[in-house]
Formats: sequence, C-alpha cells, structure tokens
Amino acid sequence: MRKLMFCLLGIGLITLSCKKYDALGRKIQFEERYKASFLEGNWTLTDSLGVMEMQWKEADDSTYTGTCLFIHGEKKDTLHREQMEVQQRKNYLIYTTTVQGEKGETPIAFQMTQDTDSTITFENPDNDYPKKIVYRLLRNGKLQQTESGQIRKKAQTQTYLWSKGVPPKESKDDN
Repeated sequence: MRKLMFCLLGIGLITLSCKKYDALGRKIQFEERYKASFLEGNWTLTDSLGVMEMQWKEADDSTYTGTCLFIHGEKKDTLHREQMEVQQRKNYLIYTTTVQGEKGETPIAFQMTQDTDSTITFENPDNDYPKKIVYRLLRNGKLQQTESGQIRKKAQTQTYLWSKGVPPKESKDDN
C-alpha cells in the first residue's frame, strides 16, 4: 500500500512539474505569447526629422498591444500612427499591424516563423512591404527592428534601433 501511495505521489508531482508557470506561480496558458515579452515597455528613436515613440503593453493573458508614433520636428505633428498587436491564436503567435492612412487602414497579419530568447521573426509572404519583421533585443538593452520586403519589385530593408524611453505622447494634431 505504501509503495502504491509513493508511486501515485510521484506521478502527481511529475504531472505538475510538466506544466509551465510564471514568476507568480500562475499556470501559463498562452505559452507562445511569452516569446514576445521582451517587447514590453516604452521605446524611442530620435533622428534629424523627429522622434519615433513605441509602447508595448500586456493587454491580457494572450495579447500584447502596441502603439507607434512618428512625431515630426518642433511643431510636434504626428506623421505616422500605427496600432500593433501580438496575440496567441491556438498554437500560433500572430503580429497584426494597422497603419493610419495606409492600405485603407486594413489590419495586416504576420505569423511568427522563428524565435529565440531575444529574437522574434514574423512573416507574411503575401504582403509586399514588409514581408518580414524581426525584433531583436540586443545585449546593450536596445531593441533592433528590421523590416524587409519589396517596394516596386525592388528588395528593401529598413532597420530601426530603439532605446528604452518614455511613453508615446499625443501631438497637436490629436486634439
């Protein structure tokens, strides 16, 4: 009887140890979504034309939502506004982006095709540009975003280097 009890206890412990839990001890139901957790936070990128601001936050247990703004010059006009989402749907991680004023503001979906602890790749072979979006967290804490695809049948790649920053601000044209 004792051997049976120890055997059942051992099986129970093995079963429990196979489940994944977060740092607070909660069972992780949407494991794929956590592959994008390094995106979370506020990111900025400054160049001679203005400031790009991006913010990612956890919306629920299966989704991160993001906003990206390009704020131009001293007038603080918003020239680019993008809504983004990374969501686990069944066993797939899907990145969806909607850019104000582009493609009829139709959401474009990309599926995760590769990931490591610090890199995540999303692709949509049917979209001209970008076809591929790669986010990579660098050792110095910066976030490298690379977009590639075709513009007018010519291969193009654009890389952005984001730094941790403040949350996106609303500009004058948002009022």
